[in-house]
Amino acid sequence: MNTTNNNLIRRSRDPFELMGVTAPFGRLFDAFMREPGFVQLAETDGPDTLAIDLSETDTDVIVRASLPGYQRDQVSIEVDDGVLCIEAHREESSEETSPESENGEAPRETWIRRERREQHMTRSISLPTAVDHENAKAALADGVLTLTLPKAQVSTRRKIEIN
Repeated sequence: MNTTNNNLIRRSRDPFELMGVTAPFGRLFDAFMREPGFVQLAETDGPDTLAIDLSETDTDVIVRASLPGYQRDQVSIEVDDGVLCIEAHREESSEETSPESENGEAPRETWIRRERREQHMTRSISLPTAVDHENAKAALADGVLTLTLPKAQVSTRRKIEIN
């Protein structure tokens, strides 16, 4: 006769849980994912995702965004509390009618095809440092938006004397 023990002890296969260090590693991982550049990782793989490159020099933060087919009046850029937000919106429409017949008469059958497309993309990303948004520059050429954001002057530490 075959009996089954219903009181089996279930043990974790997570070695960190067995050592009792799951919580500290979880906090460390969460802190790492909050670092600049990792904020939007989950939203970077859709068809309407605004792809960006983020780099920096000694004096500037440089952002390049792919916006093929967009005009400057279709793009909005904002910096608020260390977060850059780029928003692009456009509407396209095309209309085709059937050609006239070869002898100049109206064709027996006429048709119209209309296609409309609306596209909206938004991307927000934490900047790696404070920027001077008053002196920021933006250019849109060949489908690439290039932002040059000067780094803000960081106050230096100084000692304050008590009177």
